Amino acid sequence: MHQSPVGFAYHKVVTDEAGKPYDYIFLDANPAFGEITGLEVNKIIGESARQIFPELPNDHFDWIGFYGTIALEGGNKYIQKYSEPLKKWLTVKVFSDEKYYFTTLTSDIKPTQNKEEYNTPKDNFRELVENLNEVIYKLNHKAEIIYISPNIEIISGYSAKYLTGRKFTDLVHPEDRENRIENFKKALAGYNKPTEYRFLTKSGQTAWVQANARPIIRNNKPVGIQGVLTNITEKKKTEQKLEENRNEYKNQTHRLSALLSSLPGGVLIETPQREVLFVNQKFCELFNIDHPTDKITELRENSEASEQLFVDENQFIANSQKIQQKEQSALTEEIELKDGRFFERDFVPVEVESGEYEYLWHYRDITQRKKAEVKIRQANKELKEAKMQAEESDNLKSAFLANMSHEIRTPMNAVVGFSNIILEENLSKEEIREAAEIISTNGNHLLQLINDIIDIAKIDAGELSVFPEEVNVNSLIEELNSVFQKQLQEKGKQNIELTCKTPYEPVRALTDKTRLRQILINLLGNAVKFTQSGSIEYGYERHNDHLKFFVKDSGVGIEQNKIDHIFKRFNQLSGTRTRRHGGAGLGLSISKACVELLGGTIWAESEFGKGTTFYFTIEYINGQNHQESNKKSIAYKTNFKSQHILIAEDDDVNFQYFETILKHANLQISRAATGDQVLEKINTNADIDLILMDIRMPEPNGLEVTKILRNKNINIPIIIQTAYAFSSDRKESLKAGANEYISKPINKNDLYKLISNHLA
Repeated sequence: MHQSPVGFAYHKVVTDEAGKPYDYIFLDANPAFGEITGLEVNKIIGESARQIFPELPNDHFDWIGFYGTIALEGGNKYIQKYSEPLKKWLTVKVFSDEKYYFTTLTSDIKPTQNKEEYNTPKDNFRELVENLNEVIYKLNHKAEIIYISPNIEIISGYSAKYLTGRKFTDLVHPEDRENRIENFKKALAGYNKPTEYRFLTKSGQTAWVQANARPIIRNNKPVGIQGVLTNITEKKKTEQKLEENRNEYKNQTHRLSALLSSLPGGVLIETPQREVLFVNQKFCELFNIDHPTDKITELRENSEASEQLFVDENQFIANSQKIQQKEQSALTEEIELKDGRFFERDFVPVEVESGEYEYLWHYRDITQRKKAEVKIRQANKELKEAKMQAEESDNLKSAFLANMSHEIRTPMNAVVGFSNIILEENLSKEEIREAAEIISTNGNHLLQLINDIIDIAKIDAGELSVFPEEVNVNSLIEELNSVFQKQLQEKGKQNIELTCKTPYEPVRALTDKTRLRQILINLLGNAVKFTQSGSIEYGYERHNDHLKFFVKDSGVGIEQNKIDHIFKRFNQLSGTRTRRHGGAGLGLSISKACVELLGGTIWAESEFGKGTTFYFTIEYINGQNHQESNKKSIAYKTNFKSQHILIAEDDDVNFQYFETILKHANLQISRAATGDQVLEKINTNADIDLILMDIRMPEPNGLEVTKILRNKNINIPIIIQTAYAFSSDRKESLKAGANEYISKPINKNDLYKLISNHLA
């Protein structure tokens, strides 16, 4: 860490009597921190921030509070701020893995950086840390890894996540472990000279690393170490090769040439006067050279040849001259070519006689490695985005559950409360009627909420279905006008002008009337909810192959950055307006699914503060040309001729409800509480005219009883009634032999209609 170009510093936060961060103390720092901040590292260790920066409390940014919060609560953050005491912009990553202690990684922002770089501190630091050739690590006193940077995977093949919590010696080559344990003990004691040892990689290969470490001190005691690993595998390989051949080089030139020619990289050997002594075939292949001596001379000059080859030919030539003049190894220098390739080169001065050198250049094609690094960075970015989306989804679901609890409990409070009042209080008929109306209104609200939840479940299960019929679209639009005029009056919004727009010639379309009505009600309901004054306009236009509907209001509008999210389930619950105006927030998600089932699309246009217009289309099929268009509504009876109805229902309350709504219709009613009782009553009573059959009934269930009766050729009309609401239940009921299907809660008029169809 102390050789890293990143400014590293380790601190302890100081709190006041109330436990609030008041100051922090410098415990450790590397030379790079001193270079970036202009501070003398050996003079700030043990000193407090307020002592070093007296003007710190007057800074525009609360550095002490920011660092203190992370030190006390844990976690990590990236920031990019201007420091008043230092008079410069800084990019800082701060993290804490122990309460009261925190670590900062600091780099300054150069004046040449553009505006976009000022806005991406998190990306700057992530790329900086993850692209360092070094690996940053921290061990506890047991030599267990408590942090290691992602670059470790490039060296060892193991991910940082996999290694965290494991013994550091698990990575070390078995032959080096004992020595490494001793070095760990020395590092705890303060010995911080670089050491070299081997890793045993995930694939079973050996990798060399150089380690620098310093102790982590808590209360004057070492509790672990922190440091930097540098991958020196290539250096070791090169040194090993050179060492093996150094003694033989003078007398065995042919053997050396053969060896260098077999290396996977390109090799060039030259004199101090830059006379070419040797190049291998790989070097020629890398640079696409036919006549090495002539071509290499061209490439050394700032000529057309180098301009065509290198992205920055001037830098390439300058580096080559600088390296040669210093006569020292330069490892991991990367060179970018214009054809998209990347080379890595080493420079090794070889002493051939006392004081006389020849220079060896080693080039390797690292293009695939660079591509892999890009893929890894992209994968990390995608994983990060996926994590953020998952966290956002969890937050939205939590908000949904909280809002749903409110939406259920509020009307339920009215239902239960006024029910108790009717039972317990001595009320007049008018007061009882008023309480009953409140119970009915809130019960219907609960029913709508349940229907929305069921629709969401149907969407998830792929069970949301449509049942096409001929629909007079003009009539439907006008019907809704009456409904919502009344709703505006009930909500005290008579000042809002409600108008509808329809084609002059009525359109008869073959579509699902219930789903189309549901979409329009959801959109109009939102318009009423979010509009306090002005107007609401809705209607449709006919096109060749589709109908285009619209609902336009002058309400609060939607912010542009939220329009793309309003059709997502739960998303709108995060907005304060949804909570202020109530509602479960499922309507638009359900409407979108219904529109798509009807062969169309839905979208919105809005200006915040001025209103919103929703549009949707549905597929247009002329209903007048379809056989189903001949269906007519059937008038229903409420007074019958003493026909006998068998109610198959095991729940006492449900049976009491059926008995109550049917007892004034001149019907003879009997009950069966189980499937066996149904079969018994059919066998002993020949005068049963209709069966109202519950699906969920014991011994056997309603569907099984229906199948048994039909197999016996008993053709008594059967109406299946159930609390289930999926289309598969309707299909199963009709397949079993039922004549009709009705779902709970059952409306009295709907039930009379079905009975009338069979007891006319």
